[in-house]
Amino acid sequence: MPVEGLGADVACEQLAADVARWHGAYELWLAAVRQRQAGLERADRRVLAATGGLRVAKWRAACRRRRIATVQDAKLRAKALRARPAVEEALVERERVAADSDEAVLVARLALAEASKRVVLYGPLGTALTGLSADDLRRLARRPARGPSQGQRSAAGAERLPMPLPAGTPAERAGAGLATDSGGDALEAFIGSGASKRREPFDIHQARAELAGHTRAEGT
Repeated sequence: MPVEGLGADVACEQLAADVARWHGAYELWLAAVRQRQAGLERADRRVLAATGGLRVAKWRAACRRRRIATVQDAKLRAKALRARPAVEEALVERERVAADSDEAVLVARLALAEASKRVVLYGPLGTALTGLSADDLRRLARRPARGPSQGQRSAAGAERLPMPLPAGTPAERAGAGLATDSGGDALEAFIGSGASKRREPFDIHQARAELAGHTRAEGT
């Protein structure tokens, strides 16, 4: 457990550090997922442009067409065959983008799972400070399976996203205020920094008491 054998003050500092680390991992994962989606959308547009506006399945059917019943059929097949080099190049590029982005999402998701495992051990405090439900937090703590073959959506990239984090300044998102020169309470500094992403009022005294009780229980 993250707070086993620690005093309340040290436990508060560790809680603040673990939650700040979780927020950093969560934002990196969201960024990787969004970058993957944007990359695939660009690749799909390139494929569509190469086929002349045809879906890939229809373009392939036009290339394989053997029976030419009308002039329009002949034109469509000729156009599809002329486009074949550009389409195949665009499809290969899409597979590369999918594979690379799947790997980036998986790496970020594995880091988030490790951070979530630590935060979920704090119970209600962990869910309160992440802004996610207990179910979402436990789901993020599970390690994802490695994604399927190239060109398909990875397990890490395809899973349902929890509610997005509210917008904030880079300093807030980095957990500004976690360390204080005045020797103030680390948990209070974290709550007040904006990095906790809480929307509802938070009773810090109750939270500190709960954490102290949790520490004592773990130390017995």
